[in-house]
Amino acid sequence: MFDVQFGFCNKGSYSGIGSRRIPLFYTKQQMKFAAAMVFMGVKLRSGAADGSDTAFEFGAKLAYDFLANFHNLPKGDYGRVMDIYLPWSGFNGRDKGSGYIDTVHPQAEAFTKKYHNYWEGLKVGAKKMMSRNAMQVLGTDLQEKARFIMCYTPCGSITNRETSSKSGGTGQAIRIGDDLKINVYNIGRPEHFLKVENWISEIEIKIEEKYGVNLSRLVDMGLSARSPGEARSGDLVKSTLNGEHDIIIHGCNCQNTMGSGLAKQIRMAFPEAYNADLATRKGDKRKLGTYSFAKVQRNNHPITIINAYTQDRWGRDEQKLYSDYEAIRNVMKSINEDFPSGRIVVPNLGAGLANGCWATIANSLDTAFKGRQLTHMTLNNELALQAEPNTQQQLF
Repeated sequence: MFDVQFGFCNKGSYSGIGSRRIPLFYTKQQMKFAAAMVFMGVKLRSGAADGSDTAFEFGAKLAYDFLANFHNLPKGDYGRVMDIYLPWSGFNGRDKGSGYIDTVHPQAEAFTKKYHNYWEGLKVGAKKMMSRNAMQVLGTDLQEKARFIMCYTPCGSITNRETSSKSGGTGQAIRIGDDLKINVYNIGRPEHFLKVENWISEIEIKIEEKYGVNLSRLVDMGLSARSPGEARSGDLVKSTLNGEHDIIIHGCNCQNTMGSGLAKQIRMAFPEAYNADLATRKGDKRKLGTYSFAKVQRNNHPITIINAYTQDRWGRDEQKLYSDYEAIRNVMKSINEDFPSGRIVVPNLGAGLANGCWATIANSLDTAFKGRQLTHMTLNNELALQAEPNTQQQLF
């Protein structure tokens, strides 16, 4: 498809977009693909939404960071490898500059509304979101077609005829691409997923031969290193009892069970938090994006434990998303407003057995708690408790 040749995206651009509700299983492929494209010299166009957009962006930035170090180039000059179109400044915590563009072309709305059946029913914000889709496909000046569209939707649509409500906002870009005869690859289609996977495997070999870096490992290390706030590892409960944190935020499902992993540790150390969870209605999906909490005293130290409802249920299917990114973003914003002071500690909430993409979740935490004293604590290996049989709670 392309050769490994240094030259920072001098071979055109592609659209890297897709659904917000997407599990890590798919976003890791998007990250690897985006990183590979940077090594290949093809620039990313995307839109900073949660899920797919964030995954493509994350992969492109990982590759730039590596190549910038390899070639002694300026750090953070991401405009070399990506154009991220924002419907407005500050969208999902992104600001203008270094690859982020917050100006929507004045003709974008007129161009894109013909591809939407209910345009007049959209609110102003939604119209701006849809209008930037035209720029993802046609560039900043609406003059340069993307080489192709790489996306994910659960319905696997690649043509105008195939788009539906399940295609979401991505369907708008697919309809534009189909009309303009731009190839669309949707990894929601099993045959496309396999095709992209095979291509990544082939290109990984070339990248490793030239640069000595394994693409899959680069992504895994990037995710491991992604930390909102101060990064630490250890026993979250113990460090809180030692007075190092004032507020614990952990993710819960809506089923009133704290039976394994970190949730079980919290239940044992702070039964008041479990009682607060039990005081909510079991199985009520309306809890998503809200929280319950308990304030306790331990060793003369006041502690607040917050049960953030970030998923409805649980499961073992790695291709299914149990985390709810919108709920996570909303509840973190509410917590920051309702608890404006105190040292916060969070685990990898929503990114364990809930199959959430940590790049998106970490961005939500960064955005909600900007300027706060936040510790992101991963569990020591010996404390990473596996889910017990027949329990009904995610690890984190």
